[in-house]
Amino acid sequence: MNYNKKIILESGDVFFGVALNDCSDIIGELIFNTSMVGYQEIITDPANNDKIVILTYPIIGSYGINSDDNESNECTIKGLIVRDYNDFYSNFRADQTIKEKLNKKQIPLLNEVNTRALVKVLSEKGSMNCLITNMDVSDEKGLQQIAEYKNKKTEHYKSSENAWESKVEDAKYHAVCLDLGLKNSTIDQLNYYGFNVTVLSKNMTNSKLLSYKPDVLIVSSGPGNPNDYKEVIELIKSLIGKIPMFGIGLGHELIALANGAKVVKMKIGHHGGNYPIKNNHTGKIEITSQSHLYCVDAKSLNNTNLKVSHYNVLDNSVEGVMDEEKYIYAIAYYPDMSFGPNDCSYLYGTLIANIERFKGEKHA
Repeated sequence: MNYNKKIILESGDVFFGVALNDCSDIIGELIFNTSMVGYQEIITDPANNDKIVILTYPIIGSYGINSDDNESNECTIKGLIVRDYNDFYSNFRADQTIKEKLNKKQIPLLNEVNTRALVKVLSEKGSMNCLITNMDVSDEKGLQQIAEYKNKKTEHYKSSENAWESKVEDAKYHAVCLDLGLKNSTIDQLNYYGFNVTVLSKNMTNSKLLSYKPDVLIVSSGPGNPNDYKEVIELIKSLIGKIPMFGIGLGHELIALANGAKVVKMKIGHHGGNYPIKNNHTGKIEITSQSHLYCVDAKSLNNTNLKVSHYNVLDNSVEGVMDEEKYIYAIAYYPDMSFGPNDCSYLYGTLIANIERFKGEKHA
């Protein structure tokens, strides 16, 4: 194989691949996603912002890219690593290849990488930064560049600066969404269940947010270390008990922090469409789609009013919290039915019930 790129990991491990497009050197955090489908949603998911993503399913590209299934307007990832790229898609909805989509933002696409071995390194040593560079760059120089990059502060995903709306006919409820990396499918599902949606910047004030007269606050999924979102945490804290809240992914972690819990970084995080969780209320196992590198510290919940509603069957990590008295419900996974399982679509019914209970008790 005529490799033309090398992947130097922070651990010192080195892998090789074939770049399928012209690209400059990049450094970023390396994660892997275990989904068998949904690569378009993965590369446009704001939760993966600035990440170099490995897709563990070997054959990628066979159904192309279409104009309807993006989770955001642009590709959010920094690089894509695959085992066997297919440029000849077969799908009546497709209008371009992954390579064509990535080329628009000059995002590297590496093929012929031993993804199984690469994922094994991450599973054993944890997520880490890596450098994608030319073959003639020495490992020592690559490691030096990674060390210098590690000291730089990464930027958060740029949320909507101006408020905008997504309305439906005969809407029954009004949701305001704090855009921390809001997915299109979340808006679609809220619309489907009868919500008018107003999307707001993360730099929102308490009074301004409440002036929209929402029935519920949605704290969206998104990227980054939740502990860095100080202003958003304070905003959430000021709204506890004043409005029903529903947190997703990053939003789940921020709601937990606002209630006094702690959030810690996981070894490799959860990225994929097949994570089993247990519902503590029903006792049922639900298969979920997830993309998060941080989780709520279970022991820290003892000092809060939050209760664990869901936990991960594989590693016992917290996947959902709730406070019925304060109308709070938050989950670490995705409830929407884009490319993943639909076991959790009932959560929108739970959300509506929470809103109705708030209205009833408020006016009692």
